[in-house]
Amino acid sequence: SASPGRTLPERDVAERIAAVVAGARGRVLVTSFSSHLERIFACVLAARQSGRRLCVYGRSAEETTRLGVERGLLPLLSGELLPVDELRGSAPGKSLVFVTGSQGEWRAPLARIARGEDPKLSVGPGDLVVWSSRAIPGTERGIGAVVNGLVERGAGVIPPWGPEAAGLHTSGHARADVVAEWLSWVQPRRVVPVHGEPVHLVAHRDRLRATLPQVELL
Repeated sequence: SASPGRTLPERDVAERIAAVVAGARGRVLVTSFSSHLERIFACVLAARQSGRRLCVYGRSAEETTRLGVERGLLPLLSGELLPVDELRGSAPGKSLVFVTGSQGEWRAPLARIARGEDPKLSVGPGDLVVWSSRAIPGTERGIGAVVNGLVERGAGVIPPWGPEAAGLHTSGHARADVVAEWLSWVQPRRVVPVHGEPVHLVAHRDRLRATLPQVELL
């Protein structure tokens, strides 16, 4: 990343999610990118700390969870996950749902919930929906429609913008100071900046020249 400073660690995001969940009284839905295994684990920890059971809802996130468990990357206790089909019968204050649809996708569970069309889960007063992701440019209108639908149903919402969103998501890309630190560890002789748009490539080049003036740029 061309941004200055250091990227917020995932452990800090996990602590922020846990604090938000601990302060909620009804059902909590957390939405993020479906492949984000570490964020799913953050929800596992938040559920444990708040006496809730975690439900993963959304085909892609369910597949990510299954693969994570199979490969030993997602440590779960026996019976820790709440099956999707048992959501409606569970006490709202005893469940935490990791749900797909953070970018306002029309067919995703979160959008169906916002429209009142989902057969397995609904939200209302006392419930809270939390975005643990950023809005990818171009998705703002779809996300806004989902947020409005949830609010119309009486749910509280922390969208991916505004002061309440602080600390609930972090980039998967290292910021400039982290890149410089990594370069100082590796001490490469040659570097080929390849990832990103021209603005990122130029920023990478300039950071390399400032950090390792002896490096050969290819």
